[in-house]
Amino acid sequence: MESLSVFDVVKEVLSSWQVIVVTIAVFLYMQLVSHTARRYHRPNSFKKIKVEIFKKKQKSSVSQGTDEMLSDSNTNDDLGLEEA
Repeated sequence: MESLSVFDVVKEVLSSWQVIVVTIAVFLYMQLVSHTARRYHRPNSFKKIKVEIFKKKQKSSVSQGTDEMLSDSNTNDDLGLEEA
C-alpha cells in the first residue's frame, strides 16, 4: 500500500461521523465523572483534623491503659475469676 493511500484512509476514518460522535461522548462522560468526583470529594483539611483527633485519643487511651494496668495488676475482676 502506498503511503499516500494510508494517509487518505486515516483522514477518512478520523473525519467520519461515528468517530466524531464517540469522541464527543467520551469527552462528555469524562467531564461528568470529573465533576462528580470533585463535588463529593472531602477536603484534605477535614481528613487531617480527623487523623489528629484519632491520634490524640489513641495516645490518651494508651497512657490511661498503662496507668490502669499498674494500679489493678492484682485484681482479676475483668475476667470474672476469683483468687484462690
